[in-house]
Formats: sequence, C-alpha cells, structure tokens
Amino acid sequence: QTIRYSAQPGDMQPVHFSSIGKAILAQMDDERCTAWLAANPLERQAPKMNINARQLQRELKATRASGYCVAGGETAKDVMAVAVAIPSRGDPMGVAIAGPNSRIKPAARRHGELLLRLRKEIADRG
Repeated sequence: QTIRYSAQPGDMQPVHFSSIGKAILAQMDDERCTAWLAANPLERQAPKMNINARQLQRELKATRASGYCVAGGETAKDVMAVAVAIPSRGDPMGVAIAGPNSRIKPAARRHGELLLRLRKEIADRG
C-alpha cells in the first residue's frame, strides 16, 4: 500500500484536525476549551474532517486520559498519527509519529508511551 504524505515546515492545518493540535488543545481545562470552541468555529476541509464540538471534546477527554492523541484520516487519507504536546515557554508545540494506518494503529499505544517518555525527558531538561 503506497501512501504519499509529506508535511513541510510551515504547513498549516486547523488545530482540531491534527493529532498535534488535538494534543495541544487537550492541555486546556474544560472551561478554557469551551471558550476556545465558542470563539473558533470548527472548519471543515474534507469529508472526513466533519467534527462537531461534542466529538472533539470526547477526543480531548480521551487524550487527557492517555496523555497522547491518536488521530487518523483527518488531514490525509489512510494516514494515522500519535502525538503529544511538548512543554514550551513560548508557542504551543508537539511531536507526532505518523504513517500508514496499517502500521500505526497496531502500535499506537507503544508509540504513545514512547512519546510520553520523550515529553518527560524534554520537561526534565527544563
């Protein structure tokens, strides 16, 4: 199965479509997230990208519980990603592992755990 997907530095996606964006949003408490949702309509860019505020809040709750976000197909068909928010003193940041659904899905938990360890190492370095 061939998948061609390439993200370049500076590429932008609506925050609620990407695994990194959702991981960053999940860092907000419920009150702040509700305020963000009220101020930012959930834009749709493709058929799979049809998410409402309630669905997004469920995804963010799952992300908070696990510490990492698993998302698939929102920005590129047949591509899945696992991401964490990274502590930052400036702009929100995150790291993701992405690839074909067939490779990422069975290893999502392992990828999430690795990313959580990476986040801890970064945070410990201060």
